[in-house]
Amino acid sequence: MKVRELIGQGYLSWEKGEIITITAGTGKGKSDFIKKELYEKAKSEKEKILFFLHRSNTVNQFELELTAATKTDFITLKTYQAFQASLLSEEPLDLTEYKYIVCDEYHYFSSDSTFNKFTDIALNALLANQSKSVLILMSATNGFINSFLEEELSVQTKHYTIPISYDFVKSIEFYTKESELYNLLDYQLSNGIKTIIFMDSAKRSYEAYEKYNEHSMFVCSEGNTTYGAKMDKVKRDMLLKSQKFDDLFLFTTQTLDAGLNIVDDELDCIVADIADTDTLIQCIGRKRLVNDEDKVKLLIRNRTKAMLGEDSKKVKKKLKHATYLKEQGLQDYAKKFYRESDESQVVYYELNKEGYFELKVNELAYSQLIYKQNIIESIKETPNGYQQYIEELFGKSNTLLHDRYLDSQASQLLSDYCNKEIRIEKKASKLEFAASLNLRRGKDFAKTIKTINSELEKKQTPYRLVEIDSRTKGAGDKKAWLVKALVLQPNGSYLLM
Repeated sequence: MKVRELIGQGYLSWEKGEIITITAGTGKGKSDFIKKELYEKAKSEKEKILFFLHRSNTVNQFELELTAATKTDFITLKTYQAFQASLLSEEPLDLTEYKYIVCDEYHYFSSDSTFNKFTDIALNALLANQSKSVLILMSATNGFINSFLEEELSVQTKHYTIPISYDFVKSIEFYTKESELYNLLDYQLSNGIKTIIFMDSAKRSYEAYEKYNEHSMFVCSEGNTTYGAKMDKVKRDMLLKSQKFDDLFLFTTQTLDAGLNIVDDELDCIVADIADTDTLIQCIGRKRLVNDEDKVKLLIRNRTKAMLGEDSKKVKKKLKHATYLKEQGLQDYAKKFYRESDESQVVYYELNKEGYFELKVNELAYSQLIYKQNIIESIKETPNGYQQYIEELFGKSNTLLHDRYLDSQASQLLSDYCNKEIRIEKKASKLEFAASLNLRRGKDFAKTIKTINSELEKKQTPYRLVEIDSRTKGAGDKKAWLVKALVLQPNGSYLLM
């Protein structure tokens, strides 16, 4: 089902003062509904649409589409950031010029609130203008912001919802160490597998890109003062225009997640090193399906207990000032944090009507951090941690957690033992061999032939251990280990040679 089918003729009766939420996964036609059905209605009424987007890259893509369709007459595009800047200036944007105000990916108000201190100002301005417009809020991941509007701000909304399906996800695999990612990408490169790699910072994304720059492109926010200038603007513009990339790899950050479509049935894999699960969903949704056969494999960086602990510490640090002020009051806060400002800017100074500055809490940012903290704790309490949490989120089972490939030392060891047909006979020799492979099983390493083979299979390694009778004239250990190679047969099966 598409959004236009869900809403039907309902939009024809929308009136000023209403707040409409449209919840649907990427590729369900949220933006198309605005650019087609709502555009025609606004044009017939001679009314204007203000369309908010939260990345300049996305504005560029939409501008190209609207210009090509000659629909710039009744639709005005604006970034949230530009709107916020106008509110802080002496020339705020006049919202009363627009009957329809559309907030695309409106989870922006909450998701960006932890590093952008003005998102609540923009949201409050739109709500203050409620009686003069139809406010349309669209997102695939709006669980928190919806509850914040309804429970914290007592805002009434009319909901339209299409449940999200992840049938297009062929498989989910997890890796833990960043070095394992490069092993994967080496494999993708040698096999020509087209891949998007999302990372949580432009710095890490660019560093990874540099390792494969002959076969790759790099995209980040143009506003990034360090890495924005390192983008190939020609390639970036072609990506926006054609909605596909010619290179084998696209290295990017979550800035690509907002509204930009990738329509390419050759795109077979999405890698995501993104801690925030809502952002993860948005990133994965950038691929638009060409047909029912179009599938994608996900490779997601696993969040270990240690990583989750660090995530939790970071959130608690951002909450520290606001929590103390809320729980202990102004006087104790002033003593506790004498001459110490809140680096997270959740606590800030506001000029009141009497002309005095008072301490305030950015309630939107505060609630968003609490929401993040609750998710982290929920993941930590899940029996199999992050992997199980993601399985349940995507409705998948039998996902694979592995290092992907052996390190070079273990691979060489197996190759040598296989080629030289070295028997591993004594118990001490078997233990030494297993220790050298260092195939981790929790805090220890795999020691038995069964557990070693299990790990070798997970890592897609073309070697297995077999047991042979090594007795000579009745003497010696009954069972010895021998390394054998797996050889692919014409029928697709493997044979131990």
